[in-house]
Amino acid sequence: MPTCEFTFDRDTAVYVCGEKLSGSLAVAFTKERLLEDIRIDFSGKATVSWVDTMARFPKLYSAEETYMEMETVVFQGGLLKPNTYNYRFNYLIPDICPTTCTTDIGRIYYELSLILSFLDKTHDKKETRKFTHEILVVQVFNIDKVPNALLPVIRNDEIFFCCWPCSAGPISIHLKTASGAYIPGNTINFSIEVNNMSKRCEFRTHITASFMQVYKFTTQVPRRRTRYISYILNSVEHRIIVKTDDIASLDEKFVVPPLPPSTQGTHIISIKYELRLETRISYITQTTSDLTLPILIGTSADITPEHTNTLRKSRRL
Repeated sequence: MPTCEFTFDRDTAVYVCGEKLSGSLAVAFTKERLLEDIRIDFSGKATVSWVDTMARFPKLYSAEETYMEMETVVFQGGLLKPNTYNYRFNYLIPDICPTTCTTDIGRIYYELSLILSFLDKTHDKKETRKFTHEILVVQVFNIDKVPNALLPVIRNDEIFFCCWPCSAGPISIHLKTASGAYIPGNTINFSIEVNNMSKRCEFRTHITASFMQVYKFTTQVPRRRTRYISYILNSVEHRIIVKTDDIASLDEKFVVPPLPPSTQGTHIISIKYELRLETRISYITQTTSDLTLPILIGTSADITPEHTNTLRKSRRL
């Protein structure tokens, strides 16, 4: 059987959109073979697939998206003697390609392949052999070019206790970040403020702030359907008592680890990030407030394979 070795001109584990992928393929034959052709293929695709087990009969939902498909015929066909043959390749990775990712129900992947199409001596029977090398790709996202992305972001909520003795004033909750966009290695500094405007009651408050990564999967067959999977990247909890007519303030921070950038454009697989603030207020009963603040994650100058990592063991919501 033939063997194939991939050699790349640049020794890197990950490529950035807009860069060239170049190198050579060495295919070795141990015996004489008749071929229809030899092709080099560079492709980028996304696939989504899951089974709905909640329906009366399990139903498969799926989708596929192609970002690029480039093929070069490097041998037009004929008889090849036992030997090693080298073929060059040189492709440009388009800017529109989203970042590589792999999850349980979908993936975005890029493959460089050598395809051998064999013929028998009668030219009737055809056999194909394919050698594949996966390429990690990161789409550049420059947050400096996004209008207003670096400005502070605020989310607010108010809780009213209409039937209680403390109905004279609500509780207002504020979540604020110093900026709406970050790159791996940055620190997300944020503040939490709980304002008890009641002059009669004090409240026990349980606050949970989480930095979330949210995947969105969209199917096309048999119909359009959307599914979300969220991962907790980091979280912090506080238990405080907010006194009557008082304000409780907290300052926290999360360091942004190596992450895939936020998805640009509309695709069947997309990634976004957000801060979630869950506030549980206890008095006679328990009331909950949920705030969500969007966070953009861009790419840093130092891109590593970790920037394509997909979380698998983190808690999901």
